[in-house]
Amino acid sequence: MRLIFLGPPGAGKSTQAAILAQRCQIAHISTNEILDRGIARNTGLSLKIQSYLDSGKIVPDSLLFAAMQGRFTQPDAKRGWILDGFPGNSLEFAQFERFINSLGQPCDGVFLLYVPLNILLERMLKRGLPDDTTKNIFSRLTAYQEQASSLIQEYRQRYPLTVINGDRPVEAIAQFIQTSLQNLSIV
Repeated sequence: MRLIFLGPPGAGKSTQAAILAQRCQIAHISTNEILDRGIARNTGLSLKIQSYLDSGKIVPDSLLFAAMQGRFTQPDAKRGWILDGFPGNSLEFAQFERFINSLGQPCDGVFLLYVPLNILLERMLKRGLPDDTTKNIFSRLTAYQEQASSLIQEYRQRYPLTVINGDRPVEAIAQFIQTSLQNLSIV
């Protein structure tokens, strides 16, 4: 099983990906995890990544894909994976699709968590992170919406895409995902 979980910041995709990955004993992969692991290894690649992060710049896709390649070849990822929140735009999508196909690990489906804006704002403000101000949250959500609409259409054209109401209890969403996987004959 190889899945992509999409949704705006605060929608619960990391929570749901972690639940399903644990149930199925497959990898839950996020770009943050890949970057953190790469940096912890203190290699030439990790030093390049760290320099971008330290300067507040976005890590180039070429470096991100180089770091991802190692993660996708680990034993848990060979059994299957759930990718959390990536790719986030059309260019990344095209590169990622070539990447997973070159590994012989094509995607089986996509889950899109939808949550109303007011609920996202409330959730993100509760996290209490220093940069989670109302202004910053709206900025991130606006950026997500601008990139996501065309990307979602690309996913819909290539893979089974299931839209999930993410404004429900965590376990209810997890059960819906499990049922959807059975209906799609993915599990």
